[in-house]
Amino acid sequence: MRKDQTLTYIIKTNWWSKIVKFIKNDEGFAEKIGSGIGVSFDMMPSEIASKALSLTGRKAFIKSLSKGVGRIFGRLPGELQDRVLQVTKSDEDFAYGFANGVSLSFNGLSYEIQDKILSFEEDNNLFDTTLGIAFGKTFDKLPEDSQDKLLSFGSKNFGFANFFNANVGNVFDKLPGATQDKILLFALYNTAGKMSPPGKRREIIASAFFLGNSVGGVFHHLTSGTQDKLLSHVGKDKDFDTGLGSGIGGIFDMLPDDIQDKILLLAKENREFADSFNKSIKASFTFYKLPKEKQKKVSSALGR
Repeated sequence: MRKDQTLTYIIKTNWWSKIVKFIKNDEGFAEKIGSGIGVSFDMMPSEIASKALSLTGRKAFIKSLSKGVGRIFGRLPGELQDRVLQVTKSDEDFAYGFANGVSLSFNGLSYEIQDKILSFEEDNNLFDTTLGIAFGKTFDKLPEDSQDKLLSFGSKNFGFANFFNANVGNVFDKLPGATQDKILLFALYNTAGKMSPPGKRREIIASAFFLGNSVGGVFHHLTSGTQDKLLSHVGKDKDFDTGLGSGIGGIFDMLPDDIQDKILLLAKENREFADSFNKSIKASFTFYKLPKEKQKKVSSALGR
């Protein structure tokens, strides 16, 4: 539904009382009207905006509404921006949709509004998770200054870092080599415990594991240059090694023979990588998809 159609519909009808039942019963309609209202949110009367934000528990409507709101967040007045951000604290579906929307519009926001979003996230565990997921998936679309700002923010916010690293693998190969190096350093930096507040050690460790697991799970889609870079990183960070082994173990049968040989050679040399690779290749049943001769080769390399 286009913005002009949505506004016309709202103006000509007693819209809330007439269509709320359709929002509850028709997911397709709920998604379309939610999207239309979301991208028109800066033009909505305050009463309608309040009612829309109050309609919790309707996943299709809330997710599409909040994604639309995220995409035009910079056009909202400051008071309404604050209200929207407050909703992300209590409604997981709203937080998820908003994070997806604002990750697509982040580059166009003023530095002041970017900082407002990130500073609000620091005290919002639900939002930092969803924003980490969203920016991990869209990181390749951001300019370098925005990327650097997010990596700096993630160095101090470990919920964001964990979920960013768990999702950035999907776009890792689309990034320039220098940006890939920054992300690898970001994981190593966090794992080393620098800038880490008391009680956060376990989350920091998980951050590097998630990055390794994320890029390992798409290893068969990466260019040979990126593959070599990731394999050369093994040995610098035990948590990354464990994550990478786990990710690669699940897709090992999809790799060409020469890459499989590199993986097995690495497994002979690195215990953390080998242990997680072994667990993953067995748990995912990937091992049993391999020809018998290849199974023997894997077992020999793992010393099992």
